[in-house]
Amino acid sequence: MTRLAIVGNSHVGALKRAWDEMAPKPENVDLTFFAVPDKLRRHFRLKGDLVYAPRPRIRSEQPVIVETAEKINGASSIALAGFDAVVLYGGSLLQSEFATVIGTYDVDGYRAAGAPRRMSRAAFEAFCDSYAEATLPSARWFGTRIPRLAAFPRPLPAEGAEASSNPLLAPWRAVVARPDGARAMVERLFIAMAAAHARHGIDFLRQPPETLMANGLTSGDYTRGSSRLNNERHPDEDVSHMNARYGALCLRSILDWARQDAPIAA
Repeated sequence: MTRLAIVGNSHVGALKRAWDEMAPKPENVDLTFFAVPDKLRRHFRLKGDLVYAPRPRIRSEQPVIVETAEKINGASSIALAGFDAVVLYGGSLLQSEFATVIGTYDVDGYRAAGAPRRMSRAAFEAFCDSYAEATLPSARWFGTRIPRLAAFPRPLPAEGAEASSNPLLAPWRAVVARPDGARAMVERLFIAMAAAHARHGIDFLRQPPETLMANGLTSGDYTRGSSRLNNERHPDEDVSHMNARYGALCLRSILDWARQDAPIAA
């Protein structure tokens, strides 16, 4: 039996819904979810005993954070020492910053779409490598005693992002207007992220390729009908959170990864 934990933020909702709808469930996998919204997650940390929990004094100073975690997960913390594999799901891609670059620059060997500026291939790839370092989880996750640890970033925003009123999504307008080469540039970022995580002993699980469009955005088929951690539906204009169909693809990747070198059931 493989004991697997998925730890993350609101983006875990797509995976949890997919798991709830999955029938039959995979054999020899014991899956646990633990998630809190991003605005609360900064108050959580991994302790030396591999317990992921609110920082000291949070319970007394901001009890609503603890109460919210308990309401979502049935507990305010998760002890990871007994798990065979752990996935950190929904980490930042710094999407607006990356979209600004791919929307602003033509890049030798990647993109010649008439963007306002030009960047050499070497400069772009160096940018991706540096950028990837900024997407790593806290150093507390480096070199842990967790047998297998992976990071799975949040999805790229879905089509319609370019029309969103969210200022963080505004840079995608230029990408959608000149989409040539955008997908290849996204793929190069994933390569850089995999390498950055590997340097710290963390596996990297990328967004399923079939969910991405040529302009680097996620297909709208995977965001319609998305739901929150409490199972309430997101508003139709939400292009950041994905649905159970997307969650099922991610779960398949995670389960395939977790089964590699899995312990033999007793």
